[in-house]
Amino acid sequence: MPAIETGGEDGDAVQVAVRMRIFNGREKSVNASRIVRMEVLEKGSKTYVCDPDTQEERDFKYDFSFQSHSETEPGIGEYATQDTVMQTLGIPVLNAALEGRNVSLFAYGQTGAGKSFSMLGKVGVPELEGIIPRTCKEIFRRIAAEENPLITQTVDIQVVEVYCEMVNDLLADRKNWPANGHKPRLTPKDGYVVDTIKKPCMNYDDIGSAMGFADKNRSVGSHALNPESSRAH
Repeated sequence: MPAIETGGEDGDAVQVAVRMRIFNGREKSVNASRIVRMEVLEKGSKTYVCDPDTQEERDFKYDFSFQSHSETEPGIGEYATQDTVMQTLGIPVLNAALEGRNVSLFAYGQTGAGKSFSMLGKVGVPELEGIIPRTCKEIFRRIAAEENPLITQTVDIQVVEVYCEMVNDLLADRKNWPANGHKPRLTPKDGYVVDTIKKPCMNYDDIGSAMGFADKNRSVGSHALNPESSRAH
């Protein structure tokens, strides 16, 4: 689940969230039992994990705990939708970025944990879209609402993957990829950057088109937990 780094003055520099997903097909087929429940506190949250053999329960504290396993099962925590995750994680990161802070939001977890669903979701299905498409739409909504004629705003998209310790440009044709990938370089202003394609975007459809191209370019592999698992970051 995502970790947020904002370097802001109003809260912790790093915040961590954990999310509980629904059972996948394999787990349903073996009649898996849920051993996790969650609780939102006045400040922060707790995730409880129960040992199925001893029934002993341990609790772990996080900034946010999102229960997205069941809308109806009682006693396991308030249900969190994609919009819940966006409002709690995505909007604060976007606001910090637009204020000029250096921010990052990344998802970490084992294969099949639900990272792609939280970050991308099902693009084109509004209620199931993840943080990335929702954030992009919000950026253009705010641009459209800007009334100051002296302010000019531009949006570019750059999509790369890190695969086998190489940086690949997902907006370039694979046949044009350098054999050893793109080499990051350190700049005084922006830190480490890679010289890959940046596409200007006038609206969300431009971003959707670029993301669609990038998605087809990414390195994927099939395994028991996920038939379309990303092999890169």
